[in-house]
Amino acid sequence: MVSCTDPEMEYFWKGVANDELLLRRCVTCQVPQHPAQATTVCPTCHGTDFEEFPASGRGTVYTWIVSIHPTKPDGAPRIIAVIELAEGPRLVSNVIDVDIAAMRNELPVTVCFAERDGRKLPQFRPAEG
Repeated sequence: MVSCTDPEMEYFWKGVANDELLLRRCVTCQVPQHPAQATTVCPTCHGTDFEEFPASGRGTVYTWIVSIHPTKPDGAPRIIAVIELAEGPRLVSNVIDVDIAAMRNELPVTVCFAERDGRKLPQFRPAEG
């Protein structure tokens, strides 16, 4: 399922639907962007041509919090993190399959895809090794 209303982000959600983390980059300067940064003009060189490419799916935790849902306080806490992708852009996602005591900044993670509330979303888990 494509779950976006912004045409600039449609490619990202189509990738997620196919278990693929897609980014885009400026054709002129090759600077990668995450969809949330997506504009019609490259902020680095002012180019207007972009191409999508598959991200490696690797990254590190830049910062994180434990979130307890305000209307479901008995629900399981979630770890919400800013992930710095190996390609450079950062995105906000959940980190799963990790004990809260093991969470830390700079934790190596890899992307995985999970269905949450009827939508497929990119999530991250600690990298093996």
